[in-house]
Amino acid sequence: MMTFTPSEAAVSLTANVHDMLVAFKAAASIRLQIYPGRPASIFPPSIWQDVRRDVINFLGVKSTNFMDHVMTLELIAVHGLFDTAEAVEQRDAFVDAFVSYVRQNRDVGLAGPNSVLRSMRVVDIPNFTPDWVPEKDRTTYYATLITMEVAIED
Repeated sequence: MMTFTPSEAAVSLTANVHDMLVAFKAAASIRLQIYPGRPASIFPPSIWQDVRRDVINFLGVKSTNFMDHVMTLELIAVHGLFDTAEAVEQRDAFVDAFVSYVRQNRDVGLAGPNSVLRSMRVVDIPNFTPDWVPEKDRTTYYATLITMEVAIED
């Protein structure tokens, strides 16, 4: 019978990304609502952990128990109302500060001590409309999708 080492990568990623966002907010001295998941209502500027994916490739024979594990986390940052100069300015300042912060602090082990931030992509969503909010309360925002890939070293 094979015994697997328990992984706490998902729990660690959720907690550590939240802590990173709180530390970033303090370091950048910005006003930012931080949510652990999709919020029931949005008050920009806001950010939350949205979509998670795990890609696990098992390598070698079963007895070696070696795997390549990459966790992908998508963050949504909402800057302001759709099509306003203020939202675009907020986006630029936020993205510049966030990318710099992550670059300086990328070795924190986001998914645990054996993890490393492998890549980060930033893509604008200039007409973001949250589909989970009741239709009467929907507003179109200027948002940014931040995708972070974290490799778990085995």
